[in-house]
Amino acid sequence: GDCIWEPVDDKLGKWELTTYHYDDIVAHKVFDVR
Repeated sequence: GDCIWEPVDDKLGKWELTTYHYDDIVAHKVFDVR
């Protein structure tokens, strides 16, 4: 699985992940690290 490595302070806030297949977006996820 995915994990967040130390230091965590520089990774806080909104993260946005987008997966493309050629020019089509096939997955999009926004999450907030607190």
